[in-house]
Amino acid sequence: MAEADQTTTGTTPSLGGRLRQARELRQQSLSYVAKEADISTAYLQKLEVGDVRAPSPNVLYSLSQVLDIDYAELMRLANYMV
Repeated sequence: MAEADQTTTGTTPSLGGRLRQARELRQQSLSYVAKEADISTAYLQKLEVGDVRAPSPNVLYSLSQVLDIDYAELMRLANYMV
């Protein structure tokens, strides 16, 4: 059995967990969000499972706009200084 993605560590979700949570709450597909954010579906999927260690601020900004998430929150979750 594969190890589950830790979407919450205490009270702080992971970046991928937060992105997936927002996408699922809006009932939007990976492909829809990726297209709107101008990234590939594969890249978004990698972000959601935690395979991308340092996504660019531009990608995080696009996702914050598409998913209506605070940009600073995504930057903090990606370990950027805010």
